[in-house]
Amino acid sequence: MKESTLDRQRRVLVIGNNTVDLVFRMPGTISPDRKSQAESLAVYAGGQAANVAHGLAILGIPVEYVGAFGDDEDSALSRRSLEDVGMSLTGSISVPGCPAHRAAILVDSLTGSRSIVMYKDKRLHLTAETITPELVAGASLVYLDNHEGSAAAAAADLGRARGLPVVADLEEVSECTLPVLSRVSDLIAPLEVLRTLTGETEPLRVLRAAQGTGPRAVVATLGADGAVGVDGTDAPARVPGRQCAVVDSTGAGDAFHAGYVAGLVNGADFAARLQFGTVLAALKCGVAGPRLPPDRAGAACALANGGGLS
Repeated sequence: MKESTLDRQRRVLVIGNNTVDLVFRMPGTISPDRKSQAESLAVYAGGQAANVAHGLAILGIPVEYVGAFGDDEDSALSRRSLEDVGMSLTGSISVPGCPAHRAAILVDSLTGSRSIVMYKDKRLHLTAETITPELVAGASLVYLDNHEGSAAAAAADLGRARGLPVVADLEEVSECTLPVLSRVSDLIAPLEVLRTLTGETEPLRVLRAAQGTGPRAVVATLGADGAVGVDGTDAPARVPGRQCAVVDSTGAGDAFHAGYVAGLVNGADFAARLQFGTVLAALKCGVAGPRLPPDRAGAACALANGGGLS
C-alpha cells in the first residue's frame, strides 16, 4: 500500500537496540550458590529502541527502525517481529556470522519486578555513516535509545539541522551518552539516572539542571508513581501512575516512551504526552513480555481519552 502524505508527515525514525529476550518466571529472586526451577520460560523479541518502534507502529504511526541485527535464527525472529507490524527496516544492517543481542530476564511472579543480564557481540554496532541524510529527511521526529553513540550523535545532528524534535532515552550516564544530550530536544530518563547526571536530588532542581545540558523538555519517570517533567520555562507537569495488576514490568519504560512520542507526533501538549505514556506503561505491565500486543492498542487509545483501566 502506498504511503499517504499524512503518514510521511508523521513518520518516526527510531535508532538503537534490538534483542531476543529469554524470560524466566519464578516466585521471588535467585540466591547465590543455589539452583532454582522456573515456573515458565518464554522467548520474545525485545530491545529498548525496538520496543519503542513496535509500540509506535501498533498505534498506527509509520516507523523507520535502524538497528544492527545478527544473522542467526534469533536475529530473524527479531526482524520479523518488527516487519510484522508494518515498519520499514531499510536502514538497518545485518552482521554476517554474528549472533543476536540476547537478554536473560528473571521475572518475579509474585510482584512482576524483573532483573536482566544481557550479552551483545561487539560487532553489533552502527556507525555514524549508517545514518544518511535521506533517512532523516523522511522523518518528522528522531528517537534514540542512546545505545549507539556515534550513530545517535549523527542522527541528532541531522535531525536538529532540519528542525525536527529529537527524543532520547537515557538509561545510564556514560562517555557514550553524554555528548548526545546537547543535541536533543526531549530527554526521558528515570529520576535516579537524572540525579546521577546532575548531582541534584530534589526533583524540580534535577529537571532544571538536566535542561541545562541542552534539552528543552526533560521527563523523569518514577516507576509506579508516574512521571514528572518540565517543558521550557513552564511549571512542571506531573501525572500519577495508573493502577494495574502487574504481571511483568519488562518494557514498561519503553511503552511510556512510545506513548510520549506518539503524543508529540500527534500534536498533544506536554501534560497529555506524559498521560499517554503512563497509560501505555500500565497496560504493558498487565501482560507478559517486553511489548504491548497489537490487540491492546485500541484500549490504550480509549484510556488516553478518559477511560479507566479494566
